[in-house]
Amino acid sequence: MSEGIEVAKVGRAMEILLRGVGQPILFEDHARGAVFVTPADSAAAADGLLPVFLVAAEAVWREAVGDGFGLEIARDPEALFDYRVTKIGAARITDVLLALMEAAAQALRPDGIVVNELAYVWEDALERAEAREKAKALDLQGRA
Repeated sequence: MSEGIEVAKVGRAMEILLRGVGQPILFEDHARGAVFVTPADSAAAADGLLPVFLVAAEAVWREAVGDGFGLEIARDPEALFDYRVTKIGAARITDVLLALMEAAAQALRPDGIVVNELAYVWEDALERAEAREKAKALDLQGRA
């Protein structure tokens, strides 16, 4: 059994990917009517935005292959949004990075990668996966 992937390694790779995209990472604070630009190193940090990116990426991966990353996230009042990634139980870093790239691509807008959009990436992936499971169950019932 794999011990998982080193969180810091995923964070470093994510930072490189975000810098390579060349787009700002934006957080829209609707309550204040403001948009904040997040540096790539903060966006990719285990106590930064990495938990948000990984939750969306895990939903994308689960939809595609039916299994998650064994992602563990813990509350941390010192973290940017009060959560920190503590474990990524996946066996291969390439799976995680591929899903991270897809989640970021789905959150990309003309002005940058909008972190708020990752919630929709997560919701949409879960809805599609649930719809597929329901269709599969109905198909099995129809064959019985």
